Amino acid sequence: MRGLLVVLVACSGDPLEVTPTTPGSTPDVPLIRSEAPLADMGAWVEATGVDPLASHRPPDSACPLGGVLVEEGGKLEVNTGLCSYAWLEQPLLAGLLPGDEVEVSLWHQDLISEEPAEGHVALLIGDQVVWEITVSIPAEATPYTESVVVAFAAEVGEPLQLHLHNHGANTWNLLRIERQARP
Repeated sequence: MRGLLVVLVACSGDPLEVTPTTPGSTPDVPLIRSEAPLADMGAWVEATGVDPLASHRPPDSACPLGGVLVEEGGKLEVNTGLCSYAWLEQPLLAGLLPGDEVEVSLWHQDLISEEPAEGHVALLIGDQVVWEITVSIPAEATPYTESVVVAFAAEVGEPLQLHLHNHGANTWNLLRIERQARP
């Protein structure tokens, strides 16, 4: 007797993604997730609404035109000499499920200040801080590629926010924010 193998394939915007059929359920097969960008570096805009990290905002903060720009090659640059406090947002480009890994890649030039200070960068989805880093100033130019596993679900279109501030005229560059693949 010969066996018959039937393979069913469902197509969606993310063909390698298998998701539960009901909220909170677990599929019978291992969850396979493809890599996906979570942000478009050219789509950041000044955030509106309530700033979840408003306590970080210095009273004299400003972010005029030219303080935040998209550089050649698609990286977001924040010049803190012009923009002492950046709070930016855009819609999340891909969904997240608990257990997904988010990778953030950024770097900063040499960080200088007349007095010792700190720089702070945070990535939020909705009002939840997903990833953050605090850097003591002065500091040499440093690249960062860091990953964090999220413990919550987020749908495409939810607010993705970037918070960045530091004391002094420094330059930070955000290269990418991505959901990593799950084999």
